[in-house]
Amino acid sequence: MNTARRSPVFNFKSNFGKVSRQRFQEMGRARDQWLPSATDHYRFVLSNPGIDGVLCAPMSVGELHELLEALEGRPLTGEEQEYMRNLATGARAPAG
Repeated sequence: MNTARRSPVFNFKSNFGKVSRQRFQEMGRARDQWLPSATDHYRFVLSNPGIDGVLCAPMSVGELHELLEALEGRPLTGEEQEYMRNLATGARAPAG
């Protein structure tokens, strides 16, 4: 019998860590660097094997199609996940 406890719900706000194009440029990032989209944040969460699913509420059919397309892709690599963490952390630092 597996006695490990797992949380049935993961509190995730998909846009919390999203970096806008303007902030990305303010941070001095090159145009050819990867700027993760909102749907990449769902891939980020679902790349964690401990997460079974997420709740989402697309606001349009277009958003639903974007999400489905993103989820058909491969999970993010550890390196990509670390890049997203560092990018979000850097975006919260004061501009300057």
